[in-house]
Amino acid sequence: MEKNSDAWKKAYTYFPYFTFGLLVVSVFIFLTSAQQQQQTKSNAQNVAPTPTSPPGYTQNPLDTQVQVSVKLPGIGSDGNEHPKNTSRNVTVTIYGSDNTQIAQGTNSLQFDGEVFSGIVHLGEFPNGTYTIKVSTDGTLQSVVLPQAQVLTNTKLNVLPVVGLIYGDVKQDNALNTADYTTAVNCFQTKTCDNLNIVDFNDDGKIDSTDYNLLLQSFENVQGQ
Repeated sequence: MEKNSDAWKKAYTYFPYFTFGLLVVSVFIFLTSAQQQQQTKSNAQNVAPTPTSPPGYTQNPLDTQVQVSVKLPGIGSDGNEHPKNTSRNVTVTIYGSDNTQIAQGTNSLQFDGEVFSGIVHLGEFPNGTYTIKVSTDGTLQSVVLPQAQVLTNTKLNVLPVVGLIYGDVKQDNALNTADYTTAVNCFQTKTCDNLNIVDFNDDGKIDSTDYNLLLQSFENVQGQ
């Protein structure tokens, strides 16, 4: 019995040291784990993100590309938010400082609820500063502002939104009596060759809304 009593006394004597040792080991393991997690997090933050290209864009040194956004009066939040045609063929023309045509491209732009947007391919020409004009069926050609736009083939050139002007029924980049007469005939008889070209707000109807949009367009008599 005395031997057992002595053993218990020894165990009791060393128990605090044993408990303290376990505590030290536990704290060391915790601190080491926390430090490793922090280092892992820091390494992850220092990794550069993988570059991504805009949808539909692939860099090509032989092809200058522009992202075009077109606003049509009466379509979107200022009129018909659900046009029948959710895509529009848009032509982009590039001019040099002497107004010489440098390049031209056409593509179908998609309606996003407010504007028609998409990428237009223009082919190969020198990087530099140019004037850019945009048009679609039945509109005047409009300049992208500011008028001097820097274009390069090393990236996708994102252009400011450009507003187009309806009424160029004859497609000669001018609004005149010939356009007005043709448009009014379409409004009255509903039998012209292309009714869609005077359905300016693209709601499937030729009515007073379209006529009012035509009148607004005549504030700009000549295309740009």
